[in-house]
Amino acid sequence: VAGSAVFKGGSVDNPGVYGENIRAIRRAAEAATRAHD
Repeated sequence: VAGSAVFKGGSVDNPGVYGENIRAIRRAAEAATRAHD
């Protein structure tokens, strides 16, 4: 998976970690977008 090194503790055996990281990244991206307005 491209960029998988970004996800701490993520693996095929523990996909839940990816979901948590993706949500956190999404929140951070949304916050950054608002800050630029």
